[in-house]
Amino acid sequence: MKHIIQYNISKGEKQYVAEGVNFPAVTQAVTLDELVKNIQEVTELVLDGEAPATFGLATP
Repeated sequence: MKHIIQYNISKGEKQYVAEGVNFPAVTQAVTLDELVKNIQEVTELVLDGEAPATFGLATP
């Protein structure tokens, strides 16, 4: 089952920053392509070994 996890993305002077919306994750990168990879990685790390319901995500 796929879940939608939203991130707010902002651009600073030198880096982009992504902050999870109702999800405990933050990451940053110089390019948007790098930021997408970092978002995927941090999301996997946060969810690793945790029940999706812990973060308010529906379970099948």
